[in-house]
Amino acid sequence: MQDILLLYGSPKRTDSATHMLLEALAGQLAGEKVHWFDLVMQGKEAAAALRTAQAAVLAFPLYFDSIPSHVLAWMRAAEAGASAGSGCHVYAVINCGFYEGSQCQWAAQSVQHWSAHCGLDWGQALGIGGGPMLLETAKSGLSSVLTENLRALAGQIRCGGAGEDIFLSPRISRTAYKLLGEWHWRKLARQNGLKSRDLYRKW
Repeated sequence: MQDILLLYGSPKRTDSATHMLLEALAGQLAGEKVHWFDLVMQGKEAAAALRTAQAAVLAFPLYFDSIPSHVLAWMRAAEAGASAGSGCHVYAVINCGFYEGSQCQWAAQSVQHWSAHCGLDWGQALGIGGGPMLLETAKSGLSSVLTENLRALAGQIRCGGAGEDIFLSPRISRTAYKLLGEWHWRKLARQNGLKSRDLYRKW
């Protein structure tokens, strides 16, 4: 049994794709000593736990094609306390609203470089496109492909393994995803009392 850190990097407290993905991953790590840290609320505690952990999973949404600023701030602060050569493996779970999961590759490389700078071992990244769609379909469960890849990632984490980064896109056409995205925004607009004309107002 090993200490595994799940580092939650979304600024949203609830109803986030990041939270849902970490919960699914935690379910695949049953039997391990899993410690969940919210980087917004528990950044110092997470940095301290990183010194003795065997594995750490940094999970966050993509912001402007990059790592959210508060997660970057935590990474910078955690550098000083990281134990180089400790054997801790770092993994990343990144989700984005883009259709292509490959949009997460640059953020994944940034986490990999940070791991090397801290003297930690890089494990693997899982980048997932179609973030809003994950939330819309949550009630019916995650797709079999996503579940399979989370299970494989959990296997790597358990054994301290490393693998090639994996990037997943929704299993529908890009056009269908675009139409679903427009429907989603119109739905939110109606819930907030906006009219169709408000969506196209020039500011």
